[in-house]
Amino acid sequence: MASIRNPWSKLNRQQRQQAWTGILFVLPWMISLLILTIYPILDTVYLSFTDYSILEAPKWVGLSNYQEIFLKDAFLCSIYCKYKNYLLKLQSS
Repeated sequence: MASIRNPWSKLNRQQRQQAWTGILFVLPWMISLLILTIYPILDTVYLSFTDYSILEAPKWVGLSNYQEIFLKDAFLCSIYCKYKNYLLKLQSS
């Protein structure tokens, strides 16, 4: 088996210091990415699988929210109208 080498071991003291400086400059951006982008996306995905009310704790309902949306006539009509409009615009181009 091949041994795993530490990439930091090849660097001298000055190169390691420069690497850590670069990491420290990127760290605020990475933290803001996690807080302002990734967390809201994951929270939205979680809440889409729950029955959520502001006054109560979320109740897990699984895929029933999606099943309810996809079976509504209004949703099916909107999908039909969207693609009908798309095809009409595509023909006129």
